[in-house]
Amino acid sequence: MFKEGVQPRSRQSGLRDCSGPVRLANRARLGKPHWYVVGEKGALLKEGVDPQEACMLRGDIRASQEDPANYARVATEIAGTVVELRLQTLRGDWTAYYRNIADALTEGAELAVRPEEARRGVILLQAIEESIRTGRTVEFAEGL
Repeated sequence: MFKEGVQPRSRQSGLRDCSGPVRLANRARLGKPHWYVVGEKGALLKEGVDPQEACMLRGDIRASQEDPANYARVATEIAGTVVELRLQTLRGDWTAYYRNIADALTEGAELAVRPEEARRGVILLQAIEESIRTGRTVEFAEGL
């Protein structure tokens, strides 16, 4: 079942003046790209999901490696020439992330991902949901 919204707009750094249709799916008979981002000067398509999950379920999260077929495809223009690039995903480490949270709670360690950094992502996701629900563009305040 797909829900569609129109024109979520971001004013936050890195996403300045981006807009476009949004489609969310919780069930689909055919897969869709994990990320599909289109702008005036380029596009990014990312297939697949984080390979850590399957390895974690098998009890060996450190064995995870992304299939090169799932590397991001980027099409853009560089010095007047249209190019397509393949970008390898930076390797994540869920265990280090959650170990850091535990250390912050039990030993006062500094968080690797601070709440104010996570807040921006949450605001973006909420704006997407609002755009889907209302069918309207959602504007962001400067600095978010």
